Amino acid sequence: QGRREEDAFANLAARYPAASIRRDDAAAERMARDVFEDGAPLPVCLYGTPFRRQVWRALLDIPAGETCTYGRLAAAIDAPKASRAVGAAVGANPVSWFIPCHRALAADGRLHNYHWGVARKRAMLVYERAHLA
Repeated sequence: QGRREEDAFANLAARYPAASIRRDDAAAERMARDVFEDGAPLPVCLYGTPFRRQVWRALLDIPAGETCTYGRLAAAIDAPKASRAVGAAVGANPVSWFIPCHRALAADGRLHNYHWGVARKRAMLVYERAHLA
């Protein structure tokens, strides 16, 4: 776990250079319980272009356990020729579980180009189908 944890902290530091990042297992457990077990809303403040925010909102419309192609997401936001730009916006999502970018797929249905790895993307989808769908 050590190396993964170091990588995660390095990733957070790179994404949020002005943040003070520290480990707090008790706070993380409380938040996870509140959100995942009790369904409490999680307020987040996201920064992105209007297009990215539009794509991120569209990701929220994909039901748990289901998937959608980048092309269908592009059509859903009235930008049917922008599937590549949609893919870039999906990839720029800073909060991967809460804005479910793992539900976005290539046109051929393949899982690929997930920041945290294809194995994790697959595991997230399997979990959702078993527990949340």
